[in-house]
Amino acid sequence: MGKRSGQDGKIHANILWLLACLVVLAAAPAQGDTPPPPTPTPVSLCPPPLQDTCIWVSAVQQTYGLPPLTWALVLAVVLLILAAFGRGLLKWVETRGEVIPSAPLSWFKRRAATRRYLEAFIAENRHFGFRGIEALALKPIELDQAYVTLDLILQPEPSEAAWELQKANQQAITGFHLSAGERIEPVDISHCLGKSQKIALIGDAGSGKSALLQWAGLAVARYQLGHKLTTEQRRFGKALGANRLFTPLVPVLIPLRDYHHECKDKNISRNTESLLQFLAGYAKQHYPKLKLPDDFITRVLERGCLLMFDGVDEVPHPERGPVRASVEGVISLTANNPRNRYLITSRPSAAYITAQIPDFRQADVQLLTPEKRQALIWLWCDAVYPTDDESHRKAIDLNNRISDERVESIAQTPLLVNLFALVYYYRRELPSQRAELYEYAVQALLTDPHKEGESALELQKWGGLKWQQRRDALALVAYILHDTGAESVQAEELISQRPFWQRFGNDRETAHQAASEFLETAATRGGLLRQDGQRYDFYIRRFREFLAGRYLAQSLENRWINHFQKHVVDDQWEEPIQLAAGFLAFSNLEKAEKFMRQLSTLKGSDVQQAYAIALAGLALADLLQTADAQVKNVFAHMRNNLPPQLSKIIEKTPSVLRLPLRRRLGLALGAVGDPRFDPLHPHMLPVPAGSFRMGTSPEDEERLKHQETTSWDDEKPAHITVLSDYEIGKYPVTNLEFRSFWDDRGYEQPKYWSPDGRLWRTGEWESDLSVYPEDFQETLRKWLAGRPVERRDRPFWWDDPEWNAPNLPVVGVCWFEAEAYCNWLSAVSERPFRLPTEAEWEKAARGAQAFLWPWGDTWEASRCNSSEAEEAERLYSTTPVGMYPHGASPYGALDMAGNVWEWCQDWYDPEEYQRRAGSEVINPPGPEQGPARVVRGGSWNGNRRHARCASRGRFGPDAFSYLLGFRLVCLPQ
Repeated sequence: MGKRSGQDGKIHANILWLLACLVVLAAAPAQGDTPPPPTPTPVSLCPPPLQDTCIWVSAVQQTYGLPPLTWALVLAVVLLILAAFGRGLLKWVETRGEVIPSAPLSWFKRRAATRRYLEAFIAENRHFGFRGIEALALKPIELDQAYVTLDLILQPEPSEAAWELQKANQQAITGFHLSAGERIEPVDISHCLGKSQKIALIGDAGSGKSALLQWAGLAVARYQLGHKLTTEQRRFGKALGANRLFTPLVPVLIPLRDYHHECKDKNISRNTESLLQFLAGYAKQHYPKLKLPDDFITRVLERGCLLMFDGVDEVPHPERGPVRASVEGVISLTANNPRNRYLITSRPSAAYITAQIPDFRQADVQLLTPEKRQALIWLWCDAVYPTDDESHRKAIDLNNRISDERVESIAQTPLLVNLFALVYYYRRELPSQRAELYEYAVQALLTDPHKEGESALELQKWGGLKWQQRRDALALVAYILHDTGAESVQAEELISQRPFWQRFGNDRETAHQAASEFLETAATRGGLLRQDGQRYDFYIRRFREFLAGRYLAQSLENRWINHFQKHVVDDQWEEPIQLAAGFLAFSNLEKAEKFMRQLSTLKGSDVQQAYAIALAGLALADLLQTADAQVKNVFAHMRNNLPPQLSKIIEKTPSVLRLPLRRRLGLALGAVGDPRFDPLHPHMLPVPAGSFRMGTSPEDEERLKHQETTSWDDEKPAHITVLSDYEIGKYPVTNLEFRSFWDDRGYEQPKYWSPDGRLWRTGEWESDLSVYPEDFQETLRKWLAGRPVERRDRPFWWDDPEWNAPNLPVVGVCWFEAEAYCNWLSAVSERPFRLPTEAEWEKAARGAQAFLWPWGDTWEASRCNSSEAEEAERLYSTTPVGMYPHGASPYGALDMAGNVWEWCQDWYDPEEYQRRAGSEVINPPGPEQGPARVVRGGSWNGNRRHARCASRGRFGPDAFSYLLGFRLVCLPQ
């Protein structure tokens, strides 16, 4: 019945165009002797895709002069024929072109070709694609039913991120509208494509990007063929504006890896022309039995398509630029069709490439929520266990095991959840260490789930190799690929390497044949290796990285130092080296300690040594995350000695590490114990007494104009300010430091809270929104309402791993919380801490030299965490404090530009500087009252204008944001 419904849907779409033509013709007068009066040139009522057909029908009517009634009878007969023989009629038309006029024949052929293509696309993509499950599943796992919708964070358009800059003479801070809108609440792909024609999906390996493209293409294909749709598929079709009759939309899914390989194999340039040729031939080559027209894809691009490019990061680094330009060229040629939609995927490491393609909005794939992880597990168990009762019991048990804190922190992507389920299926338990998980997952993928043990027949299929031998051979393949930096390798090139073919015998010819057969078998049975023609690579890069690291750890012990010296600076080896250490940690602790010691004490250039120490730090943090007492004991010495070296590397000037690695290293340092922070003794820097110029002068304005920015009116006039000596915090207050206040139950002790602070804490504070633009007040009111009293016992993002790492600046705190922290710290340390006045903050930032930015008078985006960083270095989040040492102020304070805005003591008054004009001001405390408090310094989401030392921002004291933190001041005792 469902199949028949699908046929009917196709037939109805074929009928409607003819009905429209006949209705128009029936309304026209029959031919007569009296010519009609002259009329203007008519506008055809036929949609553009049907113009040829309508002209043909019109010609028939003019030639034979059939009256409307006759047309109605003809229509009735046609409807009956189509209803009874729709599918057969289409096939008959394709083979009887000589008796049918060319216009409808052409249309029928195109329509039939599209139908064949869509059906083939569905057949290829309808089942869940994780190879490890296919062998286990008792029934095919339909992607329609098994797909768990991914959460996405849609990054704002540039105009949204900078809306305040469009308002003359105002500088209310950007960010709250983002916090209250798209940036906070995750959305799905339907929402994203409803907002933008072009979306770049950015997510880690295994996050589900490719499965999302598969699902999106499947949804469009089913929509076009009139199949029964899920609720999510209907929403998706509606978001795309798809219409089966007038706006056909055809999915086209292109692995960029395949395009790169074709260019490499044929020795052709990667450009718009070659990509168009690849697209034109891709469908015919991919579906050779469909006999698609030569111009099929070309017409699809013209008429309407969902064009999906998968895997920018799977293209070798040197070729990513040309491939990006090719994609950009094709999109520019087809984007005039408003029906077209575009998706492109990448890992974060290559997100800077997609960011260079115009008009693409970035959507970040989020980690699975516990609810979605549980849903995926239920679907998995339903597919592999034979009875509902067993499926139910296993799903509950697996969910409970994953809920263990050590395991839950890892099982946060679809890939890793599937791996956990796969390992659980065999072992009835779960490892908590990443490398150990991959080890068991590889074992599961290389053993046959339908047999007990390994029968002679199974061994014969694998050339007599046991699963351990298969694993080791594949580990060598992975190492060769990683060692050469290749994304894939030709079979002949691989087999010709002596270390590989000798695994299959000593006779060269026989061993070559056995090695070739092994590769083919591994590609068809193992679930790890993928074959594309004569080229081989791995289905999932994480497995390749693990196996390469495993081979390094197990087989190259005598060459570890040589390997480190060769590859330690190569970002492609970061993950394999960490996984190598992890593998040794559970298989041979003595060797693990040796591996880590050789890595952390590597001799070489300054750059090599810095990268080696950084990778050792990353590996140590990974090991200690889920380590037992024995592992912690073995690495206790390193845990004490390595962090000081890591902190020096992070703050080394000039920086030698790539910025993304520097951030990961900073987070790792926070995980193992950042020695820079003592919560009761924050690192303070002296600022000597004296005068400085505060505000923006005419000379400053001139210098800013030459750097494509300007100031705001409330910074003028510049004036001389005299300050007594004081100390400023070297860093913004971190989560680690704030935690001491929280652990000491500071939120529950009224003595640390001012009267207004207690009102806020108990929900009695009345917000004054008059300081904000009118069109923003309602948005902010809703945002503030999202933090009721019960959520005022900790910073707003206290439990969010994106913002709560120990050495990230604490965010999500309002002014009252910052004030209470200062009062608590003053009490427990017996030193007078408070928030800085804006005069104190500005002097500490710009010095007596009155710099425009903390480092000088020339804007350099690489010196701070802001929205103006180069795309390859933009991080879209807070960074561990002190990560930009070359952005230090004259007094040595770090992060005073970018990262987070910082609360100041002063009330905000836009006229304050006007009142100071012409006079010398001494230790100004700021206005006595007002609706908002001053914030300074810009943020990771702000630009060069915000990051200036003189820039004044303001928020109501009850405001909170992930853009907003604070810094300390201490007065001499």
